[in-house]
Amino acid sequence: MDTTDLIFTITSVAFILISAYGAFNQNRKSFLIGICLWSIIPVIGEGMAYANDSDPAHLGLMTLFFCLVILTFPTNNAYNSQNIAATALGKKIGLALLFANVFQGFNIICNDIGVASKFGYFHLAAALIILYPIIRNTMDKNFNWK
Repeated sequence: MDTTDLIFTITSVAFILISAYGAFNQNRKSFLIGICLWSIIPVIGEGMAYANDSDPAHLGLMTLFFCLVILTFPTNNAYNSQNIAATALGKKIGLALLFANVFQGFNIICNDIGVASKFGYFHLAAALIILYPIIRNTMDKNFNWK
């Protein structure tokens, strides 16, 4: 395991744990900070991969995860379940995050793209953490972020 792999592994675990803490404790800021920081890691990794082999596929994935960084950047906009438009937009953003992480997780695990499979499992763990508030909000109408 080289230094870059070790740094990516440690930061991935830390950022996923931060987002899990936020999801399970209904803390919007922690959840978004964890997911936002987690989404930066694929941007860096894909940038490094593009620098090595100049494959344009890396630019597409970089763009996807950079958009997710922008969407999940925590702001001070506080809204509750009474704001239907914000809630609907939040669900769509959550589904986009879910889809992107599931896609990239299976892409890493199933295809030999030069990335350790543990990062694919990190993507799937992030997807499960993102799925938790979506399911909880659907089943429990009293689910509110702090």
